[in-house]
Amino acid sequence: MDTNLRLIARSRAGTGALSDFATSAIEYQHEHTQGPLQASWKLEDGYGQATEAGLRNWFNNRIMWPIVEMYKGITSWSGYIWEMRLSVGNRVYTTTMDGVYNTVLVKYKNDDGDDVYTDWVTDSISVGRYGSREYILDVNTTSADEAEARAAGFLRLSAHPFSGPPQLYNTLEKATLDVTAVGNIALANGIVLRDDKLRSHPGYPAWDGDDQLHYIKATEVNGEPWTVGQEVKRILDVVSYISSDAIGTSDILGAWKQKGWIYPGKVDANDTPTAMGVPSSTGAWDRLQELAKVPNKDGEIYELKVGWDGRVDYEIETQRPAYVAYPSPGRIEKFDRSIPTWDAKPGLIKLLDPSVEPISLPSARYYDKDLVKSDRVTMRDGDEDCQFQTIKDNEIERWAAEDSISDWVASILKEKE
Repeated sequence: MDTNLRLIARSRAGTGALSDFATSAIEYQHEHTQGPLQASWKLEDGYGQATEAGLRNWFNNRIMWPIVEMYKGITSWSGYIWEMRLSVGNRVYTTTMDGVYNTVLVKYKNDDGDDVYTDWVTDSISVGRYGSREYILDVNTTSADEAEARAAGFLRLSAHPFSGPPQLYNTLEKATLDVTAVGNIALANGIVLRDDKLRSHPGYPAWDGDDQLHYIKATEVNGEPWTVGQEVKRILDVVSYISSDAIGTSDILGAWKQKGWIYPGKVDANDTPTAMGVPSSTGAWDRLQELAKVPNKDGEIYELKVGWDGRVDYEIETQRPAYVAYPSPGRIEKFDRSIPTWDAKPGLIKLLDPSVEPISLPSARYYDKDLVKSDRVTMRDGDEDCQFQTIKDNEIERWAAEDSISDWVASILKEKE
């Protein structure tokens, strides 16, 4: 493991000593897209400070614990433990947050055949342990009593992590624990935007009623068009408000910031008109990604960037490259000539022939055939540098990673000839 890397775990309550497990982690890796996306590692009995008893303690107690990665003293990735697989002897046990929902709303029909909803029903113990995870349950009934009972029954089965029966495999000599963590991007969809009404927030008063100022599918407020930029800010405010009472993010000193899964940072104006809310219920992050694809009236493109603590910046896409790529020898560098590793983030890459000096910075990437955007960055323990990947064919989400950076750069250059 890189000696400049620290991996910190701490209880969600923010109590107890910080647990630095970098010397015990095997095969550690992380991914960035718009922000921290996913990380994974393995712990093995006898490696570093790991013991079988310690692995069992992790498995039983650390689901949804905050994880902070620090590189040279600066936070470079953060997230929450999402899934663990404990292998002991010939048995493998799994605990996962997949399918965990602790706040449910039931959609059903009234006697006239119209869609109606129950109030949100919450398992407060689960929310306190794991943060808000919302779900809209569509049931085939016209009975309000049955709908409310279905909500209670749903929570009994889904409010806590699933741990299935052990699977039998060949006996292992040492106990191991495989851990997967996810970043705030993956968690933001745990807040649902409803298709029938806007979510409450004290900064947006009078949501639904006869004298409503804001209402679902509104295209104007006080006679002024509602814009994409305003809707992005509203969604970020709502997600932060709903999730902030149950979740925090710990920094290295243990200071807790009650800001929710994600919260608004810099939000640029986007004057393209839109409507409040969504026509069909959807996860908050999915809707933000849709809005990020909408240019303003001048045709400028926007991007979402998520910081390690969940801060979201919605900005006009930068035109300045963050990296330089040399096709021969195949390498990508920062402008200070250092090699990006654990601190690398997605960004624009200038494809450059080493003989060309000085570097000519373009005015816009859409007119520079040698400027490409990296959408995803992966760094793995043992690698000397990170892997940059990009999405081809515009909206087709197919990762175009090659076996090496030189092959990747060469393939892009060839496409642009």
